[in-house]
Amino acid sequence: MFDLSAVILAGGKSRRMKKDKALLTLGGKTFSQRLLAQLENRPPGKTGRGDSPWSGRYGERLFSAGRGGARTYAGFGVPVIEDRYPDRGPLGGMCTALEAAAAPFVLILSVDIPCFDGGFVEFLIKPLSHGFDAVIPKTRDGRIHPLCAVYAKTCQKTFWKSLQHRNNRVMDALWGLRINYPSLADGPFGEKILDNINTPETYQALSG
Repeated sequence: MFDLSAVILAGGKSRRMKKDKALLTLGGKTFSQRLLAQLENRPPGKTGRGDSPWSGRYGERLFSAGRGGARTYAGFGVPVIEDRYPDRGPLGGMCTALEAAAAPFVLILSVDIPCFDGGFVEFLIKPLSHGFDAVIPKTRDGRIHPLCAVYAKTCQKTFWKSLQHRNNRVMDALWGLRINYPSLADGPFGEKILDNINTPETYQALSG
């Protein structure tokens, strides 16, 4: 069994939201606090998947943020790594996260998914025992969600090559990796768990 690093990506510029999504609140807690609360150590197989290769432990929990993020997010009590590839979009944050992480596999989680459930990690982890480089979930409509996924640390080399070729597209960077795409239709989780809250309208709808 292996431990897992967890990295929350909070380095986006929030152009559509026009506010720092990491500091938006839901139910009296910021999105960041809600996610950190879900990233607690868990007994292996807590979701009924007793054959999970994951130990249930997070070796570390990190924030990946833009410049100045170390000051902005210091109050959350976890180490903050500032983006080593600024202005390169989510792929730059993913590459930074994989470089910084100590564990062989890394949960990468966008900060704008406040309904994430920690039990979902068990659902993602199981395919890694079959030699995949990454496990990226897909919703029932077939859309994949690479910013709520588990990656082998070795994926960093592939992502770095894309950045070196000035290609910031996450979908292009995934080309050539061995990826498993589990569907939410095959598990006990609803679609809401992967909802991105990235506009004032989606935030208002969520907040009710």
